[in-house]
Amino acid sequence: MTKLLIAMLLGSGIAVCAYAGVKEGTAAYRTNNFDVALKELRPAAQEGDAAAQNMLGAMYQYGKGVPQDYVQAVDWYKKAAMQGETVAQYNLGFMFKNGLGVKQDYMQAKDWYLKAATKGDPLAMNNLGSIMDLLNEPIQAMNWFRKSASLGNARAMFNIAGKFCGERENQQVQDLILCYSLRKLVATIEPVKKAIDARDKVAGKLSKPQIAEGDSLMLELQKEGNFLAALDLRLKKTVNSK
Repeated sequence: MTKLLIAMLLGSGIAVCAYAGVKEGTAAYRTNNFDVALKELRPAAQEGDAAAQNMLGAMYQYGKGVPQDYVQAVDWYKKAAMQGETVAQYNLGFMFKNGLGVKQDYMQAKDWYLKAATKGDPLAMNNLGSIMDLLNEPIQAMNWFRKSASLGNARAMFNIAGKFCGERENQQVQDLILCYSLRKLVATIEPVKKAIDARDKVAGKLSKPQIAEGDSLMLELQKEGNFLAALDLRLKKTVNSK
């Protein structure tokens, strides 16, 4: 009994130490103390902690505290992703999409993004939509953009807007008011130059009454829990007017 109790305590102590290392390493990473982050995270990652493996992958991807090495980043992301770490699955999808440390492979990117997206990750949902567009699956792309945007992801909103702005070749449906309202919402959520310029570009094509209509639509899209209902109502109006 005594030996069993000692073994249990030792096992518990190892687990606590590993958890503490991940917690301290993550905190150090976020404050740019990368030497401490590496010291804390590497042992935990080597012991199989998925969160530590993902963080170590990020350090290699961005060259934080270690020489930048995409191959090493992919290796650590894959270890974490295989254990079900959602962020690592997203990160691995990103690496396959962009050919970083691996041969570019949209199908692999799709598979890893899908794993993260089905667990509710809005960033993965949006990037999965982008992959579906690249694979010429526009309906699936829109479905994932919608899911991501309904969770407040501004990038997904921007991607939806792009389908109605008349700026793409062979664009069958154009709705500049919807495009404007979505781009204005994006600029409200993330007021960066790219978003503001995109909003102003389409605003320059609209009359004052159309801008007023777009402003009203944006307010409806912005209401909590109302994004998809407002979007679908507008799309129904757009389709019926064609």
